[in-house]
Amino acid sequence: MQDYAAPWFRARRQQGVDDTIYYGMIAPSSGQRYVFSVPHEQCDGVGAFMRLLRCSGVHDWQGITGKPATIPGFFSCLRTRPNHPPVQAPNWRRRAMAPVDAADQLIALEPFSVEQTTQLRSAAKAASVSLNSLLLAAFHNVIAEQLLLEGGGSWFVPVSLRGALQLPSDEMNHASGIYLSLPALAQKEDIQSQLSQGLRRNEHWWLWHQARLVATLGGQWLVGRLLPLLQQRHYLGSFSSMGEWNIDWSDSLYPQELLMWGVPPGSPSYPVSACWLICNGQLVLSLKLNAVLGLGSERCRSLLRDWCRALTKPLSEQDEYQEESEHG
Repeated sequence: MQDYAAPWFRARRQQGVDDTIYYGMIAPSSGQRYVFSVPHEQCDGVGAFMRLLRCSGVHDWQGITGKPATIPGFFSCLRTRPNHPPVQAPNWRRRAMAPVDAADQLIALEPFSVEQTTQLRSAAKAASVSLNSLLLAAFHNVIAEQLLLEGGGSWFVPVSLRGALQLPSDEMNHASGIYLSLPALAQKEDIQSQLSQGLRRNEHWWLWHQARLVATLGGQWLVGRLLPLLQQRHYLGSFSSMGEWNIDWSDSLYPQELLMWGVPPGSPSYPVSACWLICNGQLVLSLKLNAVLGLGSERCRSLLRDWCRALTKPLSEQDEYQEESEHG
């Protein structure tokens, strides 16, 4: 089986839109970063991590590997595909004067403690939602409040297809995704419902089938012709979950405390790139803003800080309430 995502990323790069995945490690104690990059044409995010671990000499690790699954048929996905209304473009407060794309935009990172990560897991479980839904709700509301004039927009949420796709290399693109349309104020329960419905309807497989069909029938030429039409649709960006990883760095030349991080490439049509993962029990958030938004590095850092505050403030309030109850 071929990597049917590769022609699309190749066409994107040929048309001047950067497809570079940045990833690496961060030391929580010092903030020191180790930064690597790979074209999305070659790897998805999980594949990039696998490449990093193998090149670093790490042998003892657990991460996303997928479970055996059957690919639903084209016509089955066609019958259950959703009838979504036309995508509403985000109403950004500001954009750069000309369409631009920069490969060297700042990436803001924030590691959480094991305790904070455990508390967030518990909060998601108590609300009967996934951690992904809890994190996206907090992030979306920060972006909508601070970067949009009004309304909301749509996010692309990648979905792993590992275990079903049999590609020549496990580092290749084993991913598709689901689009979530959210109002100005999103609730984690609504996000969870949309994600669950999308997965049940195999929306991620429907996107994969479409990409496969175009790449198979028309090759690189047709992909290159269709991509500019798709890039005319505008979204808030990509919100990626890289799952949970347990890494023993002792076989490498790196410190044992390191946590992995990664961020989607983004583009002028998907200008906000966010990612989360858990490494050795600690949540790591990452954020990158495309230059088309006309925002600087400090704005990127402040948005990430506000996202973190939106997540940790309810935890602090809950702790204060419990202390008052115990001493009440």
